Amino acid sequence: MSDPTQEETREAILTATVAAVTAVIVAKAAEAQLLLLTRFAKLVGLYGVGDLLLHSMRKASADVAASWKAAVPGLAAQVVGRASHDGASAGGGSGGTFAPKFGVAGDSYESHAERSARAIREDLAGKLNQIGYRLTRYADDVYRAVLADAAQAQVLGLTPAQAQHEAYRKLVREGVTGFVDSKGRNWELSAYVEMATRTAAQRAFNVSHLDRMQSLGLDLFTVTDDGHPCPLCLPWQGKILSVLPDGRADATIPEATAAGLFHPRCRHVLVGYIPGVTEIPAPHEWTPEDEARYVESQRQRKLERDIRAAKRELAAAVTPEMRSRAQFSVRRAQAKMRDFIEQTGRVRNKRRELLNLGAN
Repeated sequence: MSDPTQEETREAILTATVAAVTAVIVAKAAEAQLLLLTRFAKLVGLYGVGDLLLHSMRKASADVAASWKAAVPGLAAQVVGRASHDGASAGGGSGGTFAPKFGVAGDSYESHAERSARAIREDLAGKLNQIGYRLTRYADDVYRAVLADAAQAQVLGLTPAQAQHEAYRKLVREGVTGFVDSKGRNWELSAYVEMATRTAAQRAFNVSHLDRMQSLGLDLFTVTDDGHPCPLCLPWQGKILSVLPDGRADATIPEATAAGLFHPRCRHVLVGYIPGVTEIPAPHEWTPEDEARYVESQRQRKLERDIRAAKRELAAAVTPEMRSRAQFSVRRAQAKMRDFIEQTGRVRNKRRELLNLGAN
């Protein structure tokens, strides 16, 4: 029979690893966005609309983006290196000494786990580099929106200054946007960085963990129950998986992954399966209660995003009127969250309502 304590320990290690490496990167991305927003606030107040404002905005964006891009290689290596090390450690044996070698691609000394770690690191670096590109473009996005809304001022019955302030308010409320994942979903900056980093850390952990278990002679695996089912991963809890097609398995690990297992933010861990020894829990069918809890969790994520949006608006306010309006927006969004928590009994996670998602 498998040891539930060991399974819980593996999940706890994965959770702690992902939280640690994600916090650092989310904090840096949030700091970059806030720095840009506060600089824009000063520039709009100083110059108003005009060529000088656009030039100054572009320079501010370029400076912040350059600092971010310079940090990306080290940040990506830090995430994957830590997750790979901890994944091997959770596999038992001497795995705790594993650390991926990031030298020249194709080096003969690289193991399968190291090659996988390199690919994951490069994929994460590519996603994080998108932040720099969007930071660079943000100045033009804000400026064009201000001009477009100012041009409609007469139609709306607003003065040009009022239209400019409203356009600016909307843009800073949204923050740096334009991050689209493989499913076509749009993400705000902090949430996108969190998703990309958590996914990379989880992949590196599981690949390293799997490699370590295979080195110990295990060729069949099962999926733990993390206590937070969703429609994508629930069907795979308790299933038997293999690396290559195997008549004893329900599917291969790549097949399960393609079907939704190990989706972004998934916390599942593969555990070695020994026929006749490892105990598999009874299958858990997706119930209306599960669906209701899942819908509530997604609603809570939406309310958290609304609070962060209002706080961005407040951080970048350029007039007393905009500041007062933003403060009201923050209080209203927080009140909606309090009502939601009271109605559902869910636990409020105030960390996720902060602009940097609670990273220090």
